[in-house]
Amino acid sequence: MKPTSTGHHHKGLWILSGMIILGIWGCSQGKNDAVVKLKQLEAQHARLQDDLETAQKASDNFRKRLTQVESQRAELAKQVAELKTVVRERDDLRQQLSTRTGERDSFHSQLIQFGRELHTLAGRVEAATNGSARQITISYAD
Repeated sequence: MKPTSTGHHHKGLWILSGMIILGIWGCSQGKNDAVVKLKQLEAQHARLQDDLETAQKASDNFRKRLTQVESQRAELAKQVAELKTVVRERDDLRQQLSTRTGERDSFHSQLIQFGRELHTLAGRVEAATNGSARQITISYAD
């Protein structure tokens, strides 16, 4: 049996219709993939926006904290400078105290030595006075 030309046409129409349907279905699948991909990209963009905002807030917080820390550091540096001055004054006063204590101890030793010498001299004066009084008494007695 030979196909008739109408049969050929019908068969060609069916093939053409099938191809059109497959083409439409393929295009719609492509659109669906593109829509899905677009939605994924939008979601990713939204996440990145949120991440950016979070990072900016964290950066602002770090800058504020850095400013506070720098202020505290400056205050501490000022206190350290003041304390260095106080430490120098304290060390100078310790040195002066040590010097004055040495001078005091030296004067004390000299005073003790002077007292001993004075006591010895007083003993000589008394001995000399008692001896000359005897001589005077003896000379009056003669």
